[in-house]
Amino acid sequence: MNIKKLVTLALLLFSTYAFSKNENPIIESIKADRTNSLLVVSGVAKALPPGTKLWVSVVKIDNQKLAYSDIIFDNEVVIKPDNTFVANLRLHGHLDKYNFPDKHGFPDGRYQLEFSSHFNPNWQSKEILTATGVEMDSQGRTGRDANPKNLPESKDFISENGGRYLEAVRTVAIGDLTSKNFKKISLKKKILEGVSIGMSAEAARASSWGKPRMVNRTITANGKHEQWVYGGNNYLYFTDGFLTSIQN
Repeated sequence: MNIKKLVTLALLLFSTYAFSKNENPIIESIKADRTNSLLVVSGVAKALPPGTKLWVSVVKIDNQKLAYSDIIFDNEVVIKPDNTFVANLRLHGHLDKYNFPDKHGFPDGRYQLEFSSHFNPNWQSKEILTATGVEMDSQGRTGRDANPKNLPESKDFISENGGRYLEAVRTVAIGDLTSKNFKKISLKKKILEGVSIGMSAEAARASSWGKPRMVNRTITANGKHEQWVYGGNNYLYFTDGFLTSIQN
């Protein structure tokens, strides 16, 4: 085989690899819905094992980049057994400094979302690191960004210092609340806002109260008790995972 044919073959193999990599996204089927204070983002994380942790954040709205302190995120997203995920991104405060028509909620526009995941013990369990092919030492330690060798090549992975981490960027459009969708959105808002005695801890976290600043736990002979601490002297009290008292 002459040099020309070798070069042609090499270029063909490289272009095939590059095309395959670009056509193999990990994050797919992104959908978003909103209330005034909550943006719910759902999708599919192809090839990631169930239990893998993700960080989902809004980094731009209508090409206006959010300051680091204003980035809206959910850092407790977990891949489900069917490879789907749901992120609840809650708006704390207002977006007064930006040129949005609605400064008191999530405005209409095109949202740039970032989906991140690192494969080290600070992010993932030992089971996930093993399943993704990360090499660990005898104490279960890895580098900051280890290489999940069992995961496929994809444009959604960033290669750095011999390792790889997930950093996928997607854009979704959120339009006006038309009369067709208004009742559906209003019902969802009503469900998400407020808490009531007897609701589960999961439902309370998905309500307008959101994630507490701190959780104090006590275990007694009568069960497991939690005090969720919020700002402004607001507290929720749970017994065995259900809301028993509200203080505000």
